[in-house]
Amino acid sequence: MPKINFYTFSFRNPARKARMEEQFKAEGIPLHFVEPVQSTDPRLVKAPDNLKRLWGIMFSHLDMLQTFINSDADFGVFCEDDIRLKKHIRPMLPEIMLQFRRHNLEILLLSCLCPYVPVEIQVHQTHGVLEHPNVYLTYDTNLWGAHMYMLDRMTAQKMLAKYNLAYAEETLTNPNLIHFSPDWTLTKDAVKKAAIYPMLSLEGGEVATDHEFQVMFHKQSFEAHFNPDIYY
Repeated sequence: MPKINFYTFSFRNPARKARMEEQFKAEGIPLHFVEPVQSTDPRLVKAPDNLKRLWGIMFSHLDMLQTFINSDADFGVFCEDDIRLKKHIRPMLPEIMLQFRRHNLEILLLSCLCPYVPVEIQVHQTHGVLEHPNVYLTYDTNLWGAHMYMLDRMTAQKMLAKYNLAYAEETLTNPNLIHFSPDWTLTKDAVKKAAIYPMLSLEGGEVATDHEFQVMFHKQSFEAHFNPDIYY
């Protein structure tokens, strides 16, 4: 059976880190913490002040990908530290890995920001369900959220080769390059990509900004899907 590893990073937030540890421990899933990129990291030297935080997040994601490549796992799941994990996901993982390969995917979003229910799943049969009732949805550049996504080794290596320090610095002078941000790159740069529904986690519903639309968008995306019987 293929092997899958889960990775995250947490920047100076012991409460978030503890919640992540509790959720994954309850699921019996090992969670690998990768050191977050600090403001003193040499990769941030040329980052303008307004981009230092974003670059730090992006490089933290890339460090998760590199840790995955250095492992013996076939698939990596990469999480930010503010997710509410779906309960009872461990038995679902073999089928998800199978579907990833069956559809020749490069990227699978296990969570996303969506302020509505994209598909309603109803089961009308008296004998129960033999397979997990997941739907795999195609998506375009308007679907956001890098808080939980799945890559295979080939895609992770492609991302690491393309999105690096040289790329980040070139974005400062080349307006034609895609932003150096996980939302714009690591969840979008593929031909064969899909998002799973129901989602395997939800972002916590809060965002570190005073932008009114973003605050409402994140809040609505959480409230549209959260059920305490389903998510931690």
